[in-house]
Amino acid sequence: MTEIVFSEIHRRLVLPLSPSDQRGSGRFQEQTTLAERLLETEVLIVEDEMIIAWQMRDLLEDMGFSSVRTAGTYSEAITAAETLAPSLLICDVNLGSGPDGIATAADIARMTSIKPIFVTGYAGEQINARVEAFDPRAKLLRKPIQAKSLRAAIYEVLQGESSHH
Repeated sequence: MTEIVFSEIHRRLVLPLSPSDQRGSGRFQEQTTLAERLLETEVLIVEDEMIIAWQMRDLLEDMGFSSVRTAGTYSEAITAAETLAPSLLICDVNLGSGPDGIATAADIARMTSIKPIFVTGYAGEQINARVEAFDPRAKLLRKPIQAKSLRAAIYEVLQGESSHH
């Protein structure tokens, strides 16, 4: 079994003293299950500003995701979704010309079951309402995105996955 350890600066890392300690720790099992899920999760980032897309991809790879693809337009996103069948979608709401991120996510959701996280540089109740209407469990993050808030949103949507089974 492969062990994956997540660490952050200024955070303690607690490891079991022996294999028997692992069985008694629900939290350890929960973290191991999440770590394994990260390795198995196909991720698609749809962002028209490629520097932001690359930064998000790097963060996800640092978190332990092994399959992360980026797309900058609606058509690239649809093509990537057809081949990747992502289960986690991180999508900018405003993709420039063409369908926006919410419409893009809706079309991808018709192909494969996704957990969506939307990002936007724009505030407004209309965007909130559209995201809520698309999927009440979807997360909406405001740009500029902090790594900590993206990480938290990812963990939250993936943890929600285990509670819905």
